[in-house]
Amino acid sequence: MFFLKHTALAAGLGILPFALLFIFAPVIFPWLLGEKWLDVGGYVQILTPWLFSFFIGLPSAGVFVLLKRQKIWLRITAVNAVLQLTPFLIVNFVGLSVQQLLWVYSLLGTVMNIVMVMVAYQSFQHREGKSNA
Repeated sequence: MFFLKHTALAAGLGILPFALLFIFAPVIFPWLLGEKWLDVGGYVQILTPWLFSFFIGLPSAGVFVLLKRQKIWLRITAVNAVLQLTPFLIVNFVGLSVQQLLWVYSLLGTVMNIVMVMVAYQSFQHREGKSNA
């Protein structure tokens, strides 16, 4: 219950700001910083789902440390690093545009953050099952 409560709290706190960022980033950045920043607003919009999933996953990172499961966290982080670096390494061979590259990066990061939350939850549930026995 503790884990779900804090993960839901992070999601609840982040949903509005990240939704607003996703919707308005293409307009806000050029308006605040000038027309040269028009593309950056689109890039921020693309990366927003990944940033939101990262925000939601913040409480999960602490679970691995508290439960002394850093090896699992290290494996997840290593897989995440490889997955998120791969599009940058193959971009020229596949012919991705900057936007496509960022969508792939954002999607992979989002999926890995969801995986991290699920594994942390499973670890937490396993630990609670042991303490109740």
